[in-house]
Amino acid sequence: PDPVALSKLPHLLAMSRDWDAFKLVMCDLGFLWRFLFADGAVALAHVYEECTVAIGADGERCGRFVDYYNFVLQHLRHLKANPKTIFALAYTSKHNALVQDDATALVARSTGFILHWHERLSRNQAQDAFSPAKGLSSSFHSQAGKGLPTPHKHGKGTPAVQKQAFGTRDFLETLEHVRVKARLSHIQACGLEACFDKETKAILAQVIDQLVSKIQSSRSIMSQMGAKRFEEQNRLVLGLDDHATHSLEQPQRFLDLVGLWDESDKEEFANLTIIVQPKAMSDEKLRDDFERALCTQVAEAAHAPLELVDLVWLSFPAPTASNRKAMVTGKALLKTMEHVSGLQVTLVNGRDWPQLDSVSKPERVITLNLRRGRNKQGTENAHPPARQAVQAQKKTYTSKTATGSQVNPKFGDTFKMLIYTENQELVLVGYDGDKGARIAIGEVVLTVDDILSECHGYGDESFERSFTLYKPGTRKPVTHQARGQDASKSRAATILLRFRFYTHASNMGVTTQHMAERVMMQSLDDISALKLGCIVTGPAFEDIEGSWDTVQVYVASGYGEMAPMRKFLAR
Repeated sequence: PDPVALSKLPHLLAMSRDWDAFKLVMCDLGFLWRFLFADGAVALAHVYEECTVAIGADGERCGRFVDYYNFVLQHLRHLKANPKTIFALAYTSKHNALVQDDATALVARSTGFILHWHERLSRNQAQDAFSPAKGLSSSFHSQAGKGLPTPHKHGKGTPAVQKQAFGTRDFLETLEHVRVKARLSHIQACGLEACFDKETKAILAQVIDQLVSKIQSSRSIMSQMGAKRFEEQNRLVLGLDDHATHSLEQPQRFLDLVGLWDESDKEEFANLTIIVQPKAMSDEKLRDDFERALCTQVAEAAHAPLELVDLVWLSFPAPTASNRKAMVTGKALLKTMEHVSGLQVTLVNGRDWPQLDSVSKPERVITLNLRRGRNKQGTENAHPPARQAVQAQKKTYTSKTATGSQVNPKFGDTFKMLIYTENQELVLVGYDGDKGARIAIGEVVLTVDDILSECHGYGDESFERSFTLYKPGTRKPVTHQARGQDASKSRAATILLRFRFYTHASNMGVTTQHMAERVMMQSLDDISALKLGCIVTGPAFEDIEGSWDTVQVYVASGYGEMAPMRKFLAR
């Protein structure tokens, strides 16, 4: 709701002498919390004070109204310092029985809502494990190689059934998940969560995590559907014929409308002025240390895990003879994220790996790492990823030494990696760690986007598949030929992998907007921990007089108006 409307509503109701409606909003903890954020505790107390006499003069009963008035006056100092404490103060109030009863009822309703969705999602998860439902076909199957075993789920020997087409029911279910997730996130953001017991808080965090995962999965599927198919689905949901408005041809605009875009990929940005040592501008290790320190300080200011803070852009002047020793002023753009997609990879076993002519016992080892994706021409994409993606690509995951035979090694290692951009490749390399130098046996290269799309094709967001090992840097399969066997009967070496999609989010219940606001507020405070860290000196910009008037005109304009400005802002 518009903060201006919130502050005006009680005055308008009082002017119209609509005391029933006035008492309804002024005795509602949810409305009072919004009013406190819009105008503050002092303004709220003035509204109660001005209207108490008028209500009594009109002969209206005002017992509940007076109880709320006394509650606000009693806790004015706490409400002024932190509006989020209103629910906890009301829930534990000993001198305002009516207010405490309302808070208790609100906590009971919210707890029931959380437990209902926990039970519903748990039931759906159990059903998904046995009966996969919605989804899209993927080009991922073509990368598994020819003549391989049928894909299996969870290693139980049951053929994996691909999901059916993402239909109207699934679309409406996604909209419901967005609505529920927004309500539960609001419970965390407004401070109502402080009234829950430890178990309910844990369940709340779990339910939000599950909803985020489902929304991300559905959004990925809808993205694959394409603009035309998405428009047809929207028209079907809304009951529109072919002669209806063409506004649904804008997928991003419709995603904005239903909240999917806003809720699934929510990010906020903080633009800061920084100071940096000249050496850090040219030395790769010093620059990496500087960027890590900057992200750590911003994460602490935002009360967010370091994984949810990313350095998008860093700018500073080129070193010259005059500034080679002095501290240099630059600018940094950082973003806070609601969650990050994750990929869990399990190395199951290999089959038909080649035998090496070695006297000592061979040791089969596998390494995994991410690397930048390739474009259609087969070259790396020109746009470099943000810091977190770069750091993720520097990390190498190494398995333990395999058990089993040399030809059919067994691994069982599981690795979790955060995916900051889907435009990456997952590279798996199998080695023989014999006593001498490590020898590369073969590799598997998969695109992360295809892996995640395939995960979204199953009810439990996971699948298991065998992949052919290729000679490093080629498309020639690695083969196994038993001693004395005809070369025509050689078999391709494979590796069985299990993938699972998940989301990594903060368990602190802080929205990205609040994260960014905390960072910007600390950047203005000379005694804040952020500025005392000796890197951030303040915000990178100041509001220009009249600039918000321009923004309001832009927001109020039609979609076809101000097209150049819209394209610029979207870019």
